[in-house]
Amino acid sequence: MAGWTGTTESSNFSGRVDDSRTTPSVETLNQELRRLIGLGLPKLAPRVLPVLFGLHCVRDEIHGERSEDQVFGLEAALRKATCLLACGGSAEWRRVDPKIGSVNERAAAAEALIGLDPATRWLSRPARQRAAALALLDPAYEVDTFRRRYRDPLIYDLACAVYKLERHALHGVPLASEEVAALSKKGFGHEGGASSTHGVRIIRTNDDLTKTLLDIVQEAQEYLVTTGSRSRDLLYLQAIEARLLTTPTLIHYRVLFGPPHWQVLKDHLLRLILLRSPSSRPRGPGQNLFLGIVDDFLREPETFICANERHAFVRLPSLTKVESWDTGIELTDPTDARAYCQFVEGVYRASRKIESRRQVAGLPILAEPSDDEEVDG
Repeated sequence: MAGWTGTTESSNFSGRVDDSRTTPSVETLNQELRRLIGLGLPKLAPRVLPVLFGLHCVRDEIHGERSEDQVFGLEAALRKATCLLACGGSAEWRRVDPKIGSVNERAAAAEALIGLDPATRWLSRPARQRAAALALLDPAYEVDTFRRRYRDPLIYDLACAVYKLERHALHGVPLASEEVAALSKKGFGHEGGASSTHGVRIIRTNDDLTKTLLDIVQEAQEYLVTTGSRSRDLLYLQAIEARLLTTPTLIHYRVLFGPPHWQVLKDHLLRLILLRSPSSRPRGPGQNLFLGIVDDFLREPETFICANERHAFVRLPSLTKVESWDTGIELTDPTDARAYCQFVEGVYRASRKIESRRQVAGLPILAEPSDDEEVDG
Protein backbone atom coordinates (compact mmCIF):
# COMPACT_ATOMS: atom_id res chain seq x y z
CA MET A 1 0.00 0.00 0.00
CA ALA A 2 1.32 3.38 -0.98
CA GLY A 3 3.13 5.30 1.66
CA TRP A 4 3.73 2.39 4.08
CA THR A 5 6.32 -0.38 3.96
CA GLY A 6 4.77 -3.64 5.07
CA THR A 7 5.86 -7.17 5.81
CA THR A 8 4.13 -10.28 7.08
CA GLU A 9 5.57 -9.87 10.57
CA SER A 10 7.46 -6.78 11.61
CA SER A 11 9.90 -8.90 13.66
CA ASN A 12 10.99 -10.69 10.45
CA PHE A 13 12.49 -7.56 8.91
CA SER A 14 15.88 -8.42 7.46
CA GLY A 15 16.68 -5.32 5.45
CA ARG A 16 19.41 -2.86 6.24
CA VAL A 17 18.52 -0.33 8.94
CA ASP A 18 19.95 3.17 8.89
CA ASP A 19 21.52 3.45 12.37
CA SER A 20 23.10 6.84 11.71
CA ARG A 21 20.17 8.56 13.41
CA THR A 22 18.96 7.85 16.90
CA THR A 23 15.41 6.94 17.84
CA PRO A 24 14.35 8.00 21.36
CA SER A 25 13.82 5.05 23.69
CA VAL A 26 10.38 3.74 24.57
CA GLU A 27 11.00 4.85 28.16
CA THR A 28 11.68 8.43 27.06
CA LEU A 29 8.56 8.47 24.90
CA ASN A 30 6.57 7.00 27.78
CA GLN A 31 7.66 9.84 30.08
CA GLU A 32 6.67 12.51 27.54
CA LEU A 33 3.30 10.86 26.88
CA ARG A 34 2.59 10.86 30.61
CA ARG A 35 3.39 14.56 30.72
CA LEU A 36 1.15 15.21 27.70
CA ILE A 37 -1.73 13.44 29.42
CA GLY A 38 -1.18 15.55 32.51
CA LEU A 39 -1.25 18.82 30.55
CA GLY A 40 -4.02 18.02 28.07
CA LEU A 41 -3.99 18.84 24.35
CA PRO A 42 -5.62 22.32 24.65
CA LYS A 43 -2.78 23.51 26.92
CA LEU A 44 0.01 21.90 24.94
CA ALA A 45 3.03 23.84 23.66
CA PRO A 46 5.85 22.29 21.59
CA ARG A 47 8.58 23.55 23.93
CA VAL A 48 7.33 21.45 26.86
CA LEU A 49 7.59 18.15 24.94
CA PRO A 50 10.76 18.49 22.86
CA VAL A 51 11.22 14.77 22.24
CA LEU A 52 7.73 14.10 20.91
CA PHE A 53 7.70 17.22 18.74
CA GLY A 54 11.17 16.35 17.45
CA LEU A 55 10.13 12.96 16.11
CA HIS A 56 10.26 12.54 12.35
CA CYS A 57 6.86 10.80 12.34
CA VAL A 58 5.44 13.95 13.97
CA ARG A 59 7.32 16.49 11.85
CA ASP A 60 6.07 14.71 8.71
CA GLU A 61 2.53 15.61 9.82
CA ILE A 62 3.20 19.32 10.46
CA HIS A 63 2.02 21.61 7.66
CA GLY A 64 2.61 25.17 8.88
CA GLU A 65 4.77 27.31 11.12
CA ARG A 66 2.35 28.09 13.93
CA SER A 67 2.34 26.39 17.31
CA GLU A 68 -1.16 25.10 16.51
CA ASP A 69 0.13 23.44 13.35
CA GLN A 70 2.73 21.57 15.40
CA VAL A 71 0.11 20.38 17.87
CA PHE A 72 -2.09 19.20 14.99
CA GLY A 73 0.90 17.27 13.62
CA LEU A 74 1.43 15.56 16.96
CA GLU A 75 -2.26 14.66 17.13
CA ALA A 76 -2.12 13.10 13.65
CA ALA A 77 0.91 10.99 14.63
CA LEU A 78 -0.77 9.87 17.85
CA ARG A 79 -3.90 8.86 15.94
CA LYS A 80 -1.68 6.66 13.79
CA ALA A 81 -0.14 5.19 16.93
CA THR A 82 -3.56 4.27 18.29
CA CYS A 83 -4.24 2.50 14.97
CA LEU A 84 -1.21 0.30 15.64
CA LEU A 85 -2.32 -0.17 19.23
CA ALA A 86 -5.66 -1.48 17.95
CA CYS A 87 -3.80 -4.23 16.08
CA GLY A 88 -2.60 -5.72 19.34
CA GLY A 89 0.94 -6.14 17.99
CA SER A 90 3.58 -8.46 19.36
CA ALA A 91 3.77 -10.01 22.83
CA GLU A 92 5.59 -6.99 24.29
CA TRP A 93 2.52 -4.85 23.59
CA ARG A 94 0.05 -7.14 25.40
CA ARG A 95 0.70 -5.65 28.82
CA VAL A 96 -2.97 -4.98 29.54
CA ASP A 97 -4.96 -8.05 30.62
CA PRO A 98 -6.49 -9.30 27.32
CA LYS A 99 -9.60 -10.41 29.20
CA ILE A 100 -10.34 -6.78 30.08
CA GLY A 101 -11.48 -5.33 26.75
CA SER A 102 -10.51 -6.01 23.15
CA VAL A 103 -7.64 -4.35 21.31
CA ASN A 104 -10.12 -1.92 19.75
CA GLU A 105 -11.32 -0.94 23.21
CA ARG A 106 -7.70 -0.45 24.21
CA ALA A 107 -7.25 1.98 21.33
CA ALA A 108 -10.44 3.83 22.29
CA ALA A 109 -9.23 4.06 25.88
CA ALA A 110 -5.91 5.55 24.75
CA GLU A 111 -7.69 8.15 22.61
CA ALA A 112 -9.97 9.08 25.52
CA LEU A 113 -7.05 9.36 27.93
CA ILE A 114 -5.01 11.65 25.66
CA GLY A 115 -7.98 13.71 24.46
CA LEU A 116 -7.88 12.58 20.83
CA ASP A 117 -11.50 11.58 21.31
CA PRO A 118 -13.50 14.78 20.64
CA ALA A 119 -15.74 13.98 23.62
CA THR A 120 -12.76 14.11 26.00
CA ARG A 121 -10.53 16.73 24.39
CA TRP A 122 -11.56 19.57 26.71
CA LEU A 123 -12.01 17.47 29.83
CA SER A 124 -9.75 17.53 32.87
CA ARG A 125 -7.26 14.71 33.40
CA PRO A 126 -9.45 12.92 36.01
CA ALA A 127 -12.45 13.12 33.66
CA ARG A 128 -10.40 11.78 30.73
CA GLN A 129 -9.21 8.98 33.00
CA ARG A 130 -12.81 8.07 33.84
CA ALA A 131 -13.69 8.02 30.14
CA ALA A 132 -10.71 5.77 29.39
CA ALA A 133 -11.72 3.41 32.19
CA LEU A 134 -15.24 3.14 30.76
CA ALA A 135 -13.83 2.41 27.28
CA LEU A 136 -11.56 -0.36 28.57
CA LEU A 137 -13.25 -1.94 31.56
CA ASP A 138 -16.63 -3.25 32.54
CA PRO A 139 -18.69 -0.44 34.13
CA ALA A 140 -18.62 -2.40 37.40
CA TYR A 141 -14.92 -1.63 37.77
CA GLU A 142 -13.95 1.48 39.69
CA VAL A 143 -11.79 4.17 38.13
CA ASP A 144 -9.13 3.48 40.78
CA THR A 145 -8.78 -0.02 39.35
CA PHE A 146 -7.96 1.45 35.95
CA ARG A 147 -5.55 3.95 37.50
CA ARG A 148 -3.68 1.36 39.58
CA ARG A 149 -3.56 -1.58 37.17
CA TYR A 150 -4.18 -0.53 33.60
CA ARG A 151 -3.38 3.14 32.96
CA ASP A 152 0.41 2.94 33.04
CA PRO A 153 0.64 -0.21 30.87
CA LEU A 154 -1.72 1.44 28.38
CA ILE A 155 0.51 4.52 28.13
CA TYR A 156 3.56 2.30 27.77
CA ASP A 157 1.87 0.39 24.94
CA LEU A 158 1.17 3.68 23.19
CA ALA A 159 4.83 4.66 23.61
CA CYS A 160 5.75 1.36 21.90
CA ALA A 161 3.43 2.24 19.03
CA VAL A 162 4.99 5.71 18.66
CA TYR A 163 8.42 4.11 18.76
CA LYS A 164 7.42 1.76 15.94
CA LEU A 165 6.12 4.67 13.83
CA GLU A 166 9.36 6.57 14.38
CA ARG A 167 11.48 3.57 13.41
CA HIS A 168 9.40 3.27 10.26
CA ALA A 169 9.75 6.98 9.41
CA LEU A 170 13.41 7.30 10.35
CA HIS A 171 14.95 3.94 9.49
CA GLY A 172 12.45 2.38 7.10
CA VAL A 173 11.64 -0.55 9.39
CA PRO A 174 8.49 -2.12 7.88
CA LEU A 175 5.18 -2.37 9.69
CA ALA A 176 3.26 -5.62 10.03
CA SER A 177 0.67 -6.20 7.31
CA GLU A 178 -2.20 -5.88 9.80
CA GLU A 179 -0.80 -2.53 10.92
CA VAL A 180 -0.59 -1.25 7.34
CA ALA A 181 -4.20 -2.37 6.82
CA ALA A 182 -5.34 -0.66 10.02
CA LEU A 183 -3.68 2.62 9.03
CA SER A 184 -5.20 2.51 5.56
CA LYS A 185 -8.64 1.72 6.96
CA LYS A 186 -8.46 4.90 9.05
CA GLY A 187 -7.43 7.01 6.06
CA PHE A 188 -3.67 6.95 6.62
CA GLY A 189 -2.92 4.90 3.51
CA HIS A 190 -0.64 7.42 1.78
CA GLU A 191 2.11 9.84 2.61
CA GLY A 192 1.00 13.04 4.29
CA GLY A 193 2.37 15.31 1.59
CA ALA A 194 0.27 13.99 -1.29
CA SER A 195 -3.46 13.51 -1.64
CA SER A 196 -4.82 10.36 -3.22
CA THR A 197 -6.04 10.66 -6.80
CA HIS A 198 -9.38 9.12 -5.85
CA GLY A 199 -11.61 10.79 -3.31
CA VAL A 200 -11.54 14.19 -5.05
CA ARG A 201 -14.52 15.46 -7.06
CA ILE A 202 -15.31 18.83 -8.61
CA ILE A 203 -18.84 20.05 -7.83
CA ARG A 204 -20.28 22.01 -10.77
CA THR A 205 -23.96 22.63 -9.96
CA ASN A 206 -25.85 24.13 -7.06
CA ASP A 207 -27.94 20.97 -6.63
CA ASP A 208 -24.82 18.79 -6.28
CA LEU A 209 -23.31 21.35 -3.92
CA THR A 210 -26.37 21.30 -1.67
CA LYS A 211 -26.50 17.50 -1.63
CA THR A 212 -22.81 17.30 -0.73
CA LEU A 213 -23.21 19.73 2.16
CA LEU A 214 -26.22 17.85 3.52
CA ASP A 215 -24.35 14.55 3.26
CA ILE A 216 -21.41 15.98 5.24
CA VAL A 217 -23.72 17.33 7.94
CA GLN A 218 -25.76 14.15 8.28
CA GLU A 219 -22.69 11.88 8.36
CA ALA A 220 -20.85 13.85 11.08
CA GLN A 221 -20.12 11.81 14.20
CA GLU A 222 -17.19 13.56 15.90
CA TYR A 223 -16.62 16.95 14.25
CA LEU A 224 -18.67 19.29 12.10
CA VAL A 225 -16.79 22.43 11.08
CA THR A 226 -18.11 25.28 8.94
CA THR A 227 -16.75 28.65 7.88
CA GLY A 228 -18.24 31.64 6.10
CA SER A 229 -20.70 34.48 6.67
CA ARG A 230 -22.84 34.07 3.53
CA SER A 231 -24.93 30.94 4.29
CA ARG A 232 -28.63 31.44 3.52
CA ASP A 233 -29.87 27.97 2.60
CA LEU A 234 -32.40 27.26 5.35
CA LEU A 235 -32.42 23.51 4.65
CA TYR A 236 -28.64 23.32 5.16
CA LEU A 237 -28.71 25.42 8.34
CA GLN A 238 -31.60 23.42 9.79
CA ALA A 239 -29.75 20.19 9.01
CA ILE A 240 -26.83 21.42 11.14
CA GLU A 241 -29.19 22.21 14.02
CA ALA A 242 -30.89 18.82 13.74
CA ARG A 243 -27.56 16.99 13.71
CA LEU A 244 -26.40 18.79 16.85
CA LEU A 245 -29.69 17.97 18.54
CA THR A 246 -29.54 14.25 17.72
CA THR A 247 -25.79 13.83 18.34
CA PRO A 248 -25.01 15.41 21.73
CA THR A 249 -21.28 14.59 21.61
CA LEU A 250 -20.76 16.19 18.18
CA ILE A 251 -18.31 19.10 18.32
CA HIS A 252 -19.30 22.01 16.09
CA TYR A 253 -17.23 24.96 14.89
CA ARG A 254 -18.62 27.93 12.95
CA VAL A 255 -16.15 30.66 12.05
CA LEU A 256 -17.54 33.81 10.40
CA PHE A 257 -15.51 36.10 8.17
CA GLY A 258 -17.02 39.42 9.09
CA PRO A 259 -20.67 39.86 10.15
CA PRO A 260 -23.37 37.58 8.69
CA HIS A 261 -24.67 38.66 5.30
CA TRP A 262 -28.19 37.37 5.88
CA GLN A 263 -30.73 37.39 8.71
CA VAL A 264 -31.28 33.64 8.27
CA LEU A 265 -27.65 33.00 9.25
CA LYS A 266 -27.89 35.30 12.26
CA ASP A 267 -31.03 33.46 13.38
CA HIS A 268 -29.14 30.18 12.95
CA LEU A 269 -26.36 31.41 15.24
CA LEU A 270 -28.91 32.30 17.90
CA ARG A 271 -30.46 28.84 17.68
CA LEU A 272 -27.03 27.23 18.00
CA ILE A 273 -26.44 29.06 21.26
CA LEU A 274 -29.86 28.01 22.52
CA LEU A 275 -28.96 24.39 21.74
CA ARG A 276 -25.47 24.52 23.23
CA SER A 277 -24.52 27.69 25.04
CA PRO A 278 -20.72 28.21 25.00
CA SER A 279 -21.06 30.68 27.88
CA SER A 280 -22.19 27.90 30.21
CA ARG A 281 -18.92 26.02 29.62
CA PRO A 282 -16.52 28.64 28.22
CA ARG A 283 -13.31 27.16 26.78
CA GLY A 284 -13.33 24.38 29.29
CA PRO A 285 -14.42 20.80 29.94
CA GLY A 286 -17.42 19.71 27.95
CA GLN A 287 -17.61 22.67 25.57
CA ASN A 288 -18.83 21.42 22.20
CA LEU A 289 -19.90 24.60 20.38
CA PHE A 290 -17.28 27.05 19.16
CA LEU A 291 -18.35 30.25 17.42
CA GLY A 292 -15.89 32.90 16.27
CA ILE A 293 -15.54 35.80 13.86
CA VAL A 294 -12.46 36.83 11.86
CA ASP A 295 -12.31 40.62 11.50
CA ASP A 296 -8.93 41.00 9.77
CA PHE A 297 -9.28 39.69 6.21
CA LEU A 298 -5.71 40.75 5.39
CA ARG A 299 -4.36 38.16 7.81
CA GLU A 300 -6.88 35.41 7.00
CA PRO A 301 -8.80 35.64 3.70
CA GLU A 302 -12.42 34.53 3.67
CA THR A 303 -13.05 30.94 2.77
CA PHE A 304 -15.95 28.50 2.87
CA ILE A 305 -15.40 25.03 4.30
CA CYS A 306 -17.81 22.39 5.51
CA ALA A 307 -16.21 19.22 6.87
CA ASN A 308 -16.66 16.33 9.23
CA GLU A 309 -14.01 13.86 10.35
CA ARG A 310 -14.13 11.90 7.05
CA HIS A 311 -15.66 14.13 4.36
CA ALA A 312 -15.03 17.75 3.35
CA PHE A 313 -16.16 20.40 0.90
CA VAL A 314 -14.31 23.60 -0.05
CA ARG A 315 -15.98 26.25 -2.20
CA LEU A 316 -14.20 27.41 -5.37
CA PRO A 317 -14.86 30.33 -7.72
CA SER A 318 -17.75 29.48 -10.03
CA LEU A 319 -17.05 27.74 -13.33
CA THR A 320 -20.22 29.22 -14.83
CA LYS A 321 -20.69 32.89 -13.94
CA VAL A 322 -19.64 35.75 -11.69
CA GLU A 323 -21.29 36.02 -8.26
CA SER A 324 -22.49 32.44 -8.40
CA TRP A 325 -21.67 29.93 -5.68
CA ASP A 326 -22.21 26.61 -7.45
CA THR A 327 -18.67 25.24 -7.65
CA GLY A 328 -16.42 23.50 -5.19
CA ILE A 329 -14.22 20.52 -4.46
CA GLU A 330 -15.41 17.48 -2.51
CA LEU A 331 -12.81 15.48 -0.57
CA THR A 332 -13.66 12.00 0.68
CA ASP A 333 -10.22 11.00 1.93
CA PRO A 334 -10.38 11.09 5.77
CA THR A 335 -6.83 12.46 5.96
CA ASP A 336 -7.81 15.52 3.92
CA ALA A 337 -11.05 15.94 5.88
CA ARG A 338 -9.25 15.84 9.22
CA ALA A 339 -6.73 18.38 7.95
CA TYR A 340 -9.55 20.82 7.19
CA CYS A 341 -11.11 20.19 10.61
CA GLN A 342 -7.77 21.10 12.15
CA PHE A 343 -7.47 24.16 9.91
CA VAL A 344 -10.86 25.48 11.02
CA GLU A 345 -9.99 24.83 14.65
CA GLY A 346 -6.82 26.87 14.17
CA VAL A 347 -8.74 29.75 12.56
CA TYR A 348 -11.19 29.67 15.48
CA ARG A 349 -8.36 29.97 17.99
CA ALA A 350 -7.22 33.17 16.28
CA SER A 351 -10.74 34.58 15.95
CA ARG A 352 -12.85 36.83 18.17
CA LYS A 353 -15.04 34.49 20.22
CA ILE A 354 -18.84 34.63 20.18
CA GLU A 355 -20.24 33.06 23.34
CA SER A 356 -23.59 34.68 24.11
CA ARG A 357 -26.91 35.60 22.53
CA ARG A 358 -26.13 39.25 23.27
CA GLN A 359 -22.99 39.06 21.13
CA VAL A 360 -24.91 37.48 18.24
CA ALA A 361 -27.71 40.04 18.56
CA GLY A 362 -25.11 42.82 18.23
CA LEU A 363 -23.86 41.58 14.86
CA PRO A 364 -25.00 43.73 11.91
CA ILE A 365 -26.54 42.24 8.77
CA LEU A 366 -24.67 43.10 5.57
CA ALA A 367 -27.24 42.14 2.92
CA GLU A 368 -30.95 42.52 2.29
CA PRO A 369 -33.21 39.44 2.18
CA SER A 370 -33.37 37.67 -1.19
CA ASP A 371 -35.58 35.06 -2.81
CA ASP A 372 -32.50 33.40 -4.28
CA GLU A 373 -31.90 30.26 -2.20
CA GLU A 374 -28.55 29.45 -3.77
CA VAL A 375 -26.01 28.10 -1.29
CA ASP A 376 -23.18 30.59 -0.98
CA GLY A 377 -21.19 29.74 2.13
